[in-house]
Amino acid sequence: MKEKEVGAERGKPATYTGDKKARMAAKTNKKWVRLATVLAYVLSVSLAAIVLAVYYSLIWQPVRLEEPQYMLKSS
Repeated sequence: MKEKEVGAERGKPATYTGDKKARMAAKTNKKWVRLATVLAYVLSVSLAAIVLAVYYSLIWQPVRLEEPQYMLKSS
């Protein structure tokens, strides 16, 4: 089996320099921003679909126009 690295013992937290901590925090923030924008996009598209479905199923009344004279069969 491989030897464990020094400082990687179980239960001991990793220690990072300030620069590494800042980069990790920025990466975490980017993930949350990406997740939030994806969720906002999905919710907005779904809400638009729901609004259209309700409108077309409950409110919209199709208007039937008479057929033009040239489409009528002549006898």
